[in-house]
Amino acid sequence: CTAAGLNNKGIGHLDRGKYKEAITCFKQASKIMSLTILQQQRGADSKKETKEANQEATLAGIRKDQIQKKFRHRREDVAGPQSLKKLSRSTLGRPIYIDNQKDEKNYTMLDSAYLSGKILFNLGLTLNLIAMKKYEEKSKDAILYFDKALDAYKRCCEIQHSILQNGTIIDEFIVLALHNIVHIYDLLNDHDHRSKIRCDLEEALGLLCIG
Repeated sequence: CTAAGLNNKGIGHLDRGKYKEAITCFKQASKIMSLTILQQQRGADSKKETKEANQEATLAGIRKDQIQKKFRHRREDVAGPQSLKKLSRSTLGRPIYIDNQKDEKNYTMLDSAYLSGKILFNLGLTLNLIAMKKYEEKSKDAILYFDKALDAYKRCCEIQHSILQNGTIIDEFIVLALHNIVHIYDLLNDHDHRSKIRCDLEEALGLLCIG
């Protein structure tokens, strides 16, 4: 079964309230994508080494300032902080269904980054829903599931760097993950972490609005 197929199967379980089964599917899908990304990175590194070796003689004659100019990454202006009012504190978002059913070996690195991020968001959302339920029941297990949800959301947000390095506009699932992290820190009264992530959320919203 493909990662996308497992993700969508997990959503089916989640919609029926079968959280344990949903988590299993999302974790399996995430593992597939982690291996896919690792293989792609190894392939990219190998191609880069070959390309650099072939170009070494050519680059030797180019002045240092020309090389720096050629490979300098231009920083785009980022929009200022956006209003967070449209993001309801009580809305965690819906799980993300993946239409793309092609085999992982046919993905580009950008495809893999997007897919992996969406699967991790779905995993975080499922753990978040369990945590909220236990929080309302005043169960001590709520903290455990909040921590697991935070871990999944943060791994989801790490995908942001892969996406932006490829010159691609940020995706909504990252904004949703950041929003939910802020919400969790609110519930846990962790104001220091909440303030930091809120700044990240405002920046992400700015990038999203650019697109």
